Amino acid sequence: MKSDFLAIALVDGYPELSFNLRKQNDILTVKSDRKVDDGIWHTVSFHRKKRLGEIRVDKIHSVSNMTDSGTTDLNTDGVLWIGGSPVMPLGLPLAYYEGFKGCIDSIIVDKSPIHQILSGEQDIHFCAHSKIRR
Repeated sequence: MKSDFLAIALVDGYPELSFNLRKQNDILTVKSDRKVDDGIWHTVSFHRKKRLGEIRVDKIHSVSNMTDSGTTDLNTDGVLWIGGSPVMPLGLPLAYYEGFKGCIDSIIVDKSPIHQILSGEQDIHFCAHSKIRR
C-alpha cells in the first residue's frame, strides 16, 4: 500500500498498532506482549510520534518500534473508523479485516474523549459492565 494509514487491532488477544508513512515501503507493526482478552478491564494506549509507535497496557507494560529513516508525517483523510474500515491495506493479520469484537469503555484521541455517538453503526452490541471483572 502506498498511502498513509494507522490501524489498531486485537490479534489473538494481543493489541497491535500498524502504520505506514507514505514514503516507507513496509508497514511498521508494534505488537504488545500482554493479552487483554481475559475478561478483565485493561487500559491500552497507543501512541505514534513521527516514526515511533508505542503500545502501553495497564500503564505499565510498554512495547515500541520505529520505522526506518524517511518521512515522519502521517497524512490521512482524518476519518476515524472504530471497529474496522471498508478499505484496509493488504498484508495485515486477519483480525484487521474482521472488525473489532470486544468491549470498549472510552476512546480518547489527542487528549480529547470521543463520545460514543455512532452513526452508520452495524452489529454493535453493548457490553454489560457487570459481566466483566474490574
